[in-house]
Amino acid sequence: MDDNNEFKNEPKESLDYIFSFPIKYGFEDKDTFVKTFTVQDAIEVTNTKTKLDKVDAYGILIFGKDTIKNVLRTVSYTNSHSVVKAIHPNAKNGFYTYESYRYRWWSLDKKDIVLMIDDDYYIDNFGEEKSHKEISYSRFINSYLSNKEIFPLELNVYVDNQKSINILFNLTQQTTVNITLTDISGRTISNIKTNENMNAGNHNIKHNADLLASGIYIITINTIYGKESMRFFL
Repeated sequence: MDDNNEFKNEPKESLDYIFSFPIKYGFEDKDTFVKTFTVQDAIEVTNTKTKLDKVDAYGILIFGKDTIKNVLRTVSYTNSHSVVKAIHPNAKNGFYTYESYRYRWWSLDKKDIVLMIDDDYYIDNFGEEKSHKEISYSRFINSYLSNKEIFPLELNVYVDNQKSINILFNLTQQTTVNITLTDISGRTISNIKTNENMNAGNHNIKHNADLLASGIYIITINTIYGKESMRFFL
């Protein structure tokens, strides 16, 4: 968002329809609590969780060559840290930490979310570490910027006899496309297409799956006009 004087002004329109409690630009709420519990009389877990919700920006959102006025940004942050203490002789001590950021840009004129960014991170003492970042756009943003009718991507995914993943979709106009393959936990297996400029029309992308184990996977297509995901079994 553009860092100018307009961000210093409170929005003129109430946000009560967005939240279940009154909220204004500059609002911040932070809470920390600790909870201890046992699991099957084998381990004792002490969990410390911190949650922070705030409205930290208001003004103009720069979106490519276009701008959207009267936009408010909210941030939700969660940090959860757990310490595991062994009670049973066969149990092990340990820890795991989870962090999550949720950014939301709200159009006060459209009364809807314009842009969403979710950023998650997880680590534990057993060597598991993973992160996941997802960027998505509200479906209305296409008509907001171009005043054109919005059509779904009509995503369809199937695996053929040659163990190739067939990704079928339709684009109503030329745009940049990102296609990712993830497993059920959200871990990225392959970036099939990255910022590739594709023409309008029907498309069928094939991706070799010979090296993938059997299981449930997810194909996600992300464009400037929105995104669609589909699960499939291999």
